Amino acid sequence: MAQDAKNHIAKIRQLAELLEASSLASLTYEDADFKLALSKNAPQAAGAPPAEPPEQSAPQAAAANRVTVTAPVVGTAYRARGPGLPPLVNAGGRVKRGDALCVVEAMKMFSDIESPCDGTVAEIAFEDGALAEYGAVLVILETGE
Repeated sequence: MAQDAKNHIAKIRQLAELLEASSLASLTYEDADFKLALSKNAPQAAGAPPAEPPEQSAPQAAAANRVTVTAPVVGTAYRARGPGLPPLVNAGGRVKRGDALCVVEAMKMFSDIESPCDGTVAEIAFEDGALAEYGAVLVILETGE
């Protein structure tokens, strides 16, 4: 079996395990030479409407000066770049656009999650080392605008 095929099989297994361990219904992965879409068959009562996504809480939805930073992939979220290192940001801290807010590890790849704007960290919305699903809120910023 070719090495590329073995690598793809390993990726498929990792992604399937990640999907199974999460509450996600589907997962899509793509790199330069490989694309995969997985989904779970969730049992649904006959005639039941599809599940609606949870609504934002009223204070967050109404706050025009708040920016919600979410996980771009399914992975493990960390506040620091490594064990024993200080957190990248703390609640109340000032950040500039492009500053790293946290790190998400997916399939042994670590990605900085950057601030989309200047502002103040209003809330760290994840537990260090916890699984972050795609779209999960990681950090809430106040822009002061």
